[in-house]
Amino acid sequence: MHWLAEMIMDYRKRMMDIEFYQHVKTIKDPSEFKWVRQLFHQSSEFPQLLSLRYSLCRNAEYRSYFAVHADEEIGHADMLKNWMVRHNLLGADEDVNAVPATLETINSIAYFYRLIITEDELAQLVGLNAVSEGAAADFYSTLAPIMRGLGLGDEYWDIHAGLDVEHSTECFEMFPDIDRESPLGRKLAGIVRDSMMLMAYMLNSWIGVHATLHIEEPQLTT
Repeated sequence: MHWLAEMIMDYRKRMMDIEFYQHVKTIKDPSEFKWVRQLFHQSSEFPQLLSLRYSLCRNAEYRSYFAVHADEEIGHADMLKNWMVRHNLLGADEDVNAVPATLETINSIAYFYRLIITEDELAQLVGLNAVSEGAAADFYSTLAPIMRGLGLGDEYWDIHAGLDVEHSTECFEMFPDIDRESPLGRKLAGIVRDSMMLMAYMLNSWIGVHATLHIEEPQLTT
């Protein structure tokens, strides 16, 4: 496995130990899913991020790949909103944005906007596909069975549990050979670290916790 992919998988494994995941595994009452209001902020912004990435891309090597990814995310926020209404987590006539995004949610989203504006396509592939979609795959794979167990199962959760795995792993094959001690290697490793830390802060903020995952140098085998 590419050293960068190994690093990402290592951080993803550690992400599963943060407070947010310890909490959601103990939820017994649907009312405890009020944090999905925060998920909606992230879910509604992510397709816009991907559309912006595609519109700014001039590199033929990535352009078609970015287009497919952007297209596959269309409509997901509406699916989440409909699920929230059906399960009384949002009033039918209520403004879905009435609960503002946490600062940590805003920071995480803003980081990826900055990545699109300031970095090249490879850096965007690492941050938005390998890292962000990888973390999303773990999120939905964890939540989908919990939702089903509480009678809250829905296509929204199940689709993401599978689709985000595809989005996060197929890109590993697009990683070029990179010396991890080179300036490019160090930059990409920094993007992995910063993205994961910001997303951990984001998830924990949804349950009122200000903390991120413990960061140390991952143990690479290659």
